Amino acid sequence: MKPINPLVVATTSEKVVLILEVDGQLPWFDGHFPIQPILPAVAQIDWVMHYAMHYLTVGYQFSSLVQVKFQKPLLPDTRVQLSLHWHVDSHLLTFHFEHYRQQDEAERQSISQGKIRLCPIG
Repeated sequence: MKPINPLVVATTSEKVVLILEVDGQLPWFDGHFPIQPILPAVAQIDWVMHYAMHYLTVGYQFSSLVQVKFQKPLLPDTRVQLSLHWHVDSHLLTFHFEHYRQQDEAERQSISQGKIRLCPIG
């Protein structure tokens, strides 16, 4: 239930930037809401954790939400940029979803951002 074939724009041991095509047929949109579907907040956090664990935080798992701000709804059939930054010393993962417009980088609109505390597995 995640976007298929994310495009990796940049990656280091501490940061990854992905472009995601949010397919309107994803089950997350079913019933949330009938008139104007939006991607639930829990789905956004699920995606953050999935991609973080795949690219950055191997050996760590979710501990708690430290801070999250949802600024705009994430609508079906949207292209978004997801930026992840792993602060290993403090065990904090920061994320930022924003609408992706390649030609209008300065005009990108923030969708959500936050901080998640992770803990070692085991």
